[in-house]
Amino acid sequence: MLSATSGEGAAVSVKSEQNFFRRIVNSFKRKKIPTQVTLTYVLIMLSTLIISNLGTNAGIRYLFFHQAAKAIEISLNRMNHEIEDGTGENILNMDAALSGVIIRITDAQGNLIADNSPFFPPTDRMTKYIKNDRPFFTHDDYELIETPHSFFYYKEISVDSGGETFNVHLFKTITFEKELLTYLGWVNFLLDFLAVALAAVAGYLLVTKVLTPLRQVSETAREISAGNMDKRLDIDGTGNEVVELAESFNFMLDKINESFARQKQFVADVSHELRTTVTIIDGYAEILA
Repeated sequence: MLSATSGEGAAVSVKSEQNFFRRIVNSFKRKKIPTQVTLTYVLIMLSTLIISNLGTNAGIRYLFFHQAAKAIEISLNRMNHEIEDGTGENILNMDAALSGVIIRITDAQGNLIADNSPFFPPTDRMTKYIKNDRPFFTHDDYELIETPHSFFYYKEISVDSGGETFNVHLFKTITFEKELLTYLGWVNFLLDFLAVALAAVAGYLLVTKVLTPLRQVSETAREISAGNMDKRLDIDGTGNEVVELAESFNFMLDKINESFARQKQFVADVSHELRTTVTIIDGYAEILA
């Protein structure tokens, strides 16, 4: 019973969605042509801008994270190069770090051995903010740390030097990059809104102007009658398909006017001949009487 009820509910939901989209389509079809064209153009433009902005944003994010990972790797390689000899003192050299890269070294017990940024928050406090659901554009070998006020790329490795094992913690701040992306996102949103609004207004005015001859065709068609065949469209411009339609309409009216004129002439001629014949018959009838 429960399964049947669930199936009926799903069917009702699907039917409701179909009816909703059908109402939207029917409402769109009832719109005037300028409105339909403008809405279609705006929808296409908006979709293009959204896809373009999402792609650009993802590319910039990947670039920022790639640069952060590269800075950490360069710093790590430089430090490894300095401790190749295995002397315990070389690992304490903090000059290997590139600008913006924070290196913190602890021993096997977690005691701080060296730090190139003494004012940086404790490592255990920072690692509490490691994100488990990392974005797809992050590197697998790195962790992402997001605190309420900062953003970091993080990597931890173990290094043997002088017979001892050390833990090296590397942080690369990308807080500025994150704020820049947020700012660019809002700027793109405002620019896209203005672009779509201007495109909608300009598109509507342009379509309205282009379709003016069509409205004239409709108005002229309503004014034309058998006794008023002299009405014609005022053609403004050349080479436009709508203008060609107006010219064809005027040509059609000329042909119809000629047909009416020939029809009137034919009726007049037939009436004259009939009147002549009837007059003759009437004369013979009077003689015979």
